[in-house]
Parts: sequence; C-alpha cells; structure tokens
Amino acid sequence: MSDLSSLETGQTNANAVLEVQISMRTPLWTGGIDGTCDRVHETGLIGSLRWWYEAIVRGLGGSACDPSQHSCGFSEERYRRSKAIDQRERLREAGLCDACQIFGATGWRRRFRLEVVEDQTKLVWTPPPDLLNVRPPGRSRGWFLPPGRMGRLTLRFIGEEKTLQMLAALMRFLEEWGMIGAKPQLGYGVFRIENQGEVGELARQWVWEEMGQGKPSPQWPDLRRFIFFRYCFHPSNSNWWLKVAKMVQRPEEKEKKRRKRKRKRISTISTFLGGYSSHDPCGACPQK
Repeated sequence: MSDLSSLETGQTNANAVLEVQISMRTPLWTGGIDGTCDRVHETGLIGSLRWWYEAIVRGLGGSACDPSQHSCGFSEERYRRSKAIDQRERLREAGLCDACQIFGATGWRRRFRLEVVEDQTKLVWTPPPDLLNVRPPGRSRGWFLPPGRMGRLTLRFIGEEKTLQMLAALMRFLEEWGMIGAKPQLGYGVFRIENQGEVGELARQWVWEEMGQGKPSPQWPDLRRFIFFRYCFHPSNSNWWLKVAKMVQRPEEKEKKRRKRKRKRISTISTFLGGYSSHDPCGACPQK
C-alpha cells in the first residue's frame, strides 16, 4: 500500500490531529452487528463523509468514481512518469479520481485516520421493539425507525495538515446542510459541533476551488443538482408526536414488563421526534 513520502506529497506533517466534538441532534446510525447500531462504527462515518465529499467534488467539476466498482487504482510507475506539475493532476494520471486521492483506493492509502473517542452516545430507545413503525392514519404503509444513538462524541482525525483543513470544512458544511452516518432519508445524523472555534479556524484555511469541467450526471450525487432549504415549524401542542398512529401505542395484551419498557421508550424518543426543546432552540428559527 503506497502513500509516498511526506516530502513527495508536499506535506510537512502527516500526523497532525483534529478533534471534532459533536452532539447529535437526531439519532446517529452507523450499522453494526446483526443490523443493530451496537456502537459508533468508524467505517460508517467514513462512508458518509466520502459520499458527501464525492457530491462536492462532482459539483466543482472534479472526478469521483463509484467506489463499489473498484475502478481506481494507484500506479506508482505512472505517477513517477507523470510530467504534471499539479499534484492532483499527477495523481489522476496515476489512476486516482479526486475522491480516491483523499479516501483511498487499491494501492493508495487513505489520507487520514479516524478514531471515535469519548463516545457518550447511547441508543435513543432500548429494544424491543427493534423498529418503530410510523404509519399515518388511513395509510397502509409508513416508516420503520431503528434505534440510533444520541449523545456526545469526539471524532479524532489524524493526517496531513491540508487534508485536515478540508475535513474541518467538510464537517462545517455537514453541520449546516448535511448529516453524518446512514439513513438520512429518516432524518438521522443531524449534529452540532461543540468546539466551533477550533474547527472553524482550521476550516477557514481551506478554500473549495473548481476542480475541472465535469458535467453533472443524473446517475451520481452532484452538488449542482442539490436543493437546500431550512424549514422550521412550531406546533401548538409540544406533545404532538405522542398522537402519531402506531408510534408509541402498543397492544393492551402485552405483558406488564413491556409496558414498563414503553414508558421508558416514550421519554427517550421525545428528543428525536419532538425536535428541539424550549431551552435548546434549533438556532435557525427567530427567537421569541
């Protein structure tokens, strides 16, 4: 697995450290054993970071392959033969798309390591049931919500200084407009960065620049085809989520022990379904 020397890649410190302290606003899901989120898995986080980075790269006209096809592979021979002055173009000629240059490919090591430290998250509700079935009245279909993880954790990125600048900028972007982990279609993965000063200072050193003349494709996520908007609502009844059919009601014939679990589940899921509490506003809404 080649990573070349720090001198050859133009970096002076491949062991710089960035710690991002985050608190989850909606459940974090990274997968795990037997389809449960038994802990926060670094691979699940890296996968989501790559997905968003690919969308940004394509939006800037750069190249990002389909990682499941393993089409990228680093050739040290082609790299050394390249006459390109720009490092990005030189790596392209060596067989790496813009995304794989950061996140790795066959023969090329990922430009950073990710460690989950100080993990204080826990399941937002405790199975059983493993899934909550949200089904609006009068409909035969709905949504199944698995128990993700809520709480605080720290992500430690270790790598080249330039790469950490990009990751800091990426995390700031995701805090404002995206999410981390899987199941974004269910609203999972929304987070807030707690150490804004440190992360923001590093992020400001990174500038997203045009990376090429690539055209948007309907086949792949491309930031040029995304639409972002903020929508805030203030329900007149703060306990509206308790009335969602199939959400917290369970058959009367269930044994007493499961009723006790239901009461616990109602209290733990309220943060997710009820949104931000009165003492913790979302920040985007005008304050009364």
